[in-house]
Amino acid sequence: MAEGVRERTLKWLSRVMFLVAGIAAFSLIAQYGFYLNESEQRVLSMVDLAIVAVFMLDGVLRFALSRRKGAYLRARWPSLGIVGLIVAQLVVVTLLRD
Repeated sequence: MAEGVRERTLKWLSRVMFLVAGIAAFSLIAQYGFYLNESEQRVLSMVDLAIVAVFMLDGVLRFALSRRKGAYLRARWPSLGIVGLIVAQLVVVTLLRD
């Protein structure tokens, strides 16, 4: 991948993640700062899942764009552990629902 394209993609990802972080802050404030009825809580839960998915996709894209994959993974092992726990939780909840 051309260096200019890589840099522009990373810059674009940073801007998108800034926007997603703002949505996450709004969601957090809405969930704990206001009384929400059941349907509003369901909508915010879906928004929260979408936010987590976007953050996970961001990590995958940044890994794909990184030049040194091993160094990237070593520098982000706590994040990878958290992602692993989230995936494990989703699997367990899905299995228990059925």
